[in-house]
Amino acid sequence: VFDPFAGEGYSLDVCKPWYRRCLAFDINPSEIATLKGVKKHDITTGIPAVVRDVKLAFFDPPYWKQLNYGDEPTNFANMPLEDFYKAMSNLFASSLPRLADDGVMAFIIQNSQWKNDKKVEPHSHKLWNLAEDAGFEFDQFIEVPYSTQQYNPQQVNIAKEEKLWLVTNRELIIFRK
Repeated sequence: VFDPFAGEGYSLDVCKPWYRRCLAFDINPSEIATLKGVKKHDITTGIPAVVRDVKLAFFDPPYWKQLNYGDEPTNFANMPLEDFYKAMSNLFASSLPRLADDGVMAFIIQNSQWKNDKKVEPHSHKLWNLAEDAGFEFDQFIEVPYSTQQYNPQQVNIAKEEKLWLVTNRELIIFRK
């Protein structure tokens, strides 16, 4: 498993009991993540050489305006939207040759709304197209509910008044090489 946005190392946690090798990286790993085995790496500089012939490339990027994951300008969360999509396109294209012949690439993402002046930005749709442009073949689409996602009362009232959707899920989209 290759995870370039390893965060706190949950991919490592999941891989361990299954005896799966996991290559986990993050632009700014915490001390706990580093102790788990997450290596410091800025994915915008390219995929580390050790990543080759992987069965699964899993991308859960920090994305545009959602949370503050650090001050690095190459952190995907800090990029202007166009740069975010370009960086993801580059990641898709560069990860395809690193997959095993029967390899799988998956990403999980939620569309932005509240931090986009309440206009929906369809990240999943746009990334899906970029993955296909990079040469991946669509396999599966799965709705993934947040178990703890909640909206505050003010957001509920605004949604009622302005007739906005309140979305409490992300999309997991799976592709084959």
